[in-house]
Amino acid sequence: MRPPYTTYVDQPLLAHVFTNEQITKLYNRSTGEGSDDEIPADLAHHFLLAICTHPGVGVCFKDRGWYPRVAGDDMGPIQGSNDETAPKSALIYNKILAHLLKTLKVNEDPRQQELALRIFSACPELVCGCVAPLYCGSHCLTKSSYWSSAPLTLEPRLSSKWIANIAFFGNVISLPAPEESFFLPGSPLYQPTPPPLSSFLENTFPSVNTKAHFSRGILSTSPLVQHCTALALAKCLTKYSGVLRIVRKTEFELEEGESNGQWKKRRNELELEARRRVPDFQVIIAFSQKTGEYIQVAPGDAIVAARQPGKVRIAMLAESSTRLLWLYHLCFPSLVAEARFDVGKLLQNLFDNEAGAEHIAGSTSGLDTLRRLHVLRLLRESDQFLWSSKSGEFRTQETYLKLTSSARNPLIYQHPPTCLRFCRRHGDSRRN
Repeated sequence: MRPPYTTYVDQPLLAHVFTNEQITKLYNRSTGEGSDDEIPADLAHHFLLAICTHPGVGVCFKDRGWYPRVAGDDMGPIQGSNDETAPKSALIYNKILAHLLKTLKVNEDPRQQELALRIFSACPELVCGCVAPLYCGSHCLTKSSYWSSAPLTLEPRLSSKWIANIAFFGNVISLPAPEESFFLPGSPLYQPTPPPLSSFLENTFPSVNTKAHFSRGILSTSPLVQHCTALALAKCLTKYSGVLRIVRKTEFELEEGESNGQWKKRRNELELEARRRVPDFQVIIAFSQKTGEYIQVAPGDAIVAARQPGKVRIAMLAESSTRLLWLYHLCFPSLVAEARFDVGKLLQNLFDNEAGAEHIAGSTSGLDTLRRLHVLRLLRESDQFLWSSKSGEFRTQETYLKLTSSARNPLIYQHPPTCLRFCRRHGDSRRN
């Protein structure tokens, strides 16, 4: 029997206050205290990892992936039992962790960044934005999605905090899709109904004005801002491509028709909305052309150019721009078709002045090889490739044969399926 002066406190609310208001303050104590030299920040970090990142342990509850919480689940009431104004819709299981995530300083402390990523990995629902209010009396503790309320500024600027923000953004987007949640519980059969559209979007192209931020970052005058933005956009496109593969696989397994399939309808909605959230393809073309101008070096200056301090920077930008071109061809073929871009121009300068430069210490041969592989992948996806065009001093087919037969590029040499599929697709146009 409880003493008469005590008051019963709901356990989840107690855990919320204890976790967010007390333990997280220990992250500020990052130096050893006392004779044992134990760092309070490390102790708090490992404790939070233990109770926040393992579903079914501590304050981490198992969720349904990208699907919202089911009303009447055995996890208890969705909202505060005494609150009549709270929304009655079932949204998430981990309200405590949702509020904790918004208090973490992920752009200042690597420990807090690791904790946030581990929480997102254990609870995929928290990335989707389906966050329900957690009420304490009349005070709302959690009321909006992570991306809209997280302390992250994605407006491109040359600062260490922005670089940390965009890197964390890319790491969250790169988390794998919870494909196991697409199956019926305890069954190898797929769910007949897909997750909400917002779940797909917030995990690929979040509602944080991504189109404007990415466009400004790619066209920035700072090479570092350009590179960080290109990496983040590439991660979004890679995640989007993987999600589309999973959805198409689900459509096939469910034997959906062309007009009445729910997964197919969701994919069409996703593709339409994703096109609105990425930079225009002309922005990517301008980025690629600008980096292509930097690559051009006068004949005979290859060794000198390879020793220039900016050589690695230029190679990194060239690789990232070519990667974006390939991913756009892979993810948005209709968007690319509207631009009427001659992909054969990418072969220009692909081999310019490389002789003697690959074996110089500090050269960029690895990035150059990766860029060639992106070009091969891009040509495989494109239906606008012209064999009769001319790139540099060689005709397109001559440059392509030089690219695929280069024995000095083991990465390309070990990818014959890419070359064969490309040749089968474009063999007729070459004979013509």
